Amino acid sequence: MSSSEFHHYTRDEFLAEFYPDPGDKAAIAAGMEQLRAEQRAFRLAEMRRRLGITQAQVAARMGITQGRVSAIEHAKPGTTELRTLAAYVEALGGRLEIIADFGDQRLAFTEPGTEAA
Repeated sequence: MSSSEFHHYTRDEFLAEFYPDPGDKAAIAAGMEQLRAEQRAFRLAEMRRRLGITQAQVAARMGITQGRVSAIEHAKPGTTELRTLAAYVEALGGRLEIIADFGDQRLAFTEPGTEAA
């Protein structure tokens, strides 16, 4: 089969053709969001390990249990809120920054209520 015989789908076309049930689409969207959360959590855990910091040390710095740090690193429900992620990043010695990208303009939010261009 040559590549010209393949049909190329956009994400929305693929979902509409192969998952026409709206419930399927909602489940797929939820699964995609969970996967993104797990990828972020994995990268945070990798950074912690590269920095030579233990989960117990992060827990002490955050004032939580080591089990809660493990839950954050595995993107368990209730652990991926921005406040939690910001505290985790700060415990590693970093700073969480949120960027609003408007194409030709970007706003960086580094602390609640502050912004930098």
